[in-house]
Amino acid sequence: TYGIASGLFFIGYGVFQVPSVGLYSRWGVPWLVSTVVMWGAVAVSFAVVRSRGAFFCLRVVLGAVEAGTYPIILSWLSLFYDERSVGTAYS
Repeated sequence: TYGIASGLFFIGYGVFQVPSVGLYSRWGVPWLVSTVVMWGAVAVSFAVVRSRGAFFCLRVVLGAVEAGTYPIILSWLSLFYDERSVGTAYS
């Protein structure tokens, strides 16, 4: 079950990564803040999942809201750190 859910997560992640970064370039910081808040809301909603279908659905939604966060944060860190230090700063 968890293997299927993991695969569904990456489907949502892959489909929504480019649109999310595009929306960030259009709306800026408010988009980043909203994705982080949505990410938290979806993560908290896993506590009330009662069915397998709802779990699978939430994994897709989690992938969708998390999709733009990594590239946006990495982009932000590159503004403050040089090329050699970005990986260390992100870790």
